[in-house]
Amino acid sequence: MRSVRRTTQLSRHAELLERIRALHHEGRRPPAIARTLVAEGWRSAHGKPYRENGIRSLMIRMGLVSGRLTRPTAMLVRGDDEFTPAEIAARLNMPEGTVYSWLYKGRLPARRAVAADRSLWLIRLDDVERLLHQRGSGGRLPSRPSS
Repeated sequence: MRSVRRTTQLSRHAELLERIRALHHEGRRPPAIARTLVAEGWRSAHGKPYRENGIRSLMIRMGLVSGRLTRPTAMLVRGDDEFTPAEIAARLNMPEGTVYSWLYKGRLPARRAVAADRSLWLIRLDDVERLLHQRGSGGRLPSRPSS
């Protein structure tokens, strides 16, 4: 079989899509579908075996799976005074890396919350304001709390 530029140019394109639909209907996810297609001898438009990402991309275009989950912060249950590091950084006009540095050094208390397909830090604004107040006019933070 010669290589073509797009999957839609494959002579068995419609058959491939039907096979993917059938495997998806059986409850298989993209990695399992890719393994099955490879075992059955299916090849991509470039003549290579299918991989998970290629199958996922086809399934998104076919409307079988969603391309992107909703924004994690929109799915998260949090208090009115809780913000992500990016939101804190934007609110205080400072680099996001500074907020993460405070988190990792233990200077800023926060909690981890699972949202969509990842976990996020949630920080109370009062804790950030307290930390900034501790900085004082000298601009230096107090030493780390001892563990």
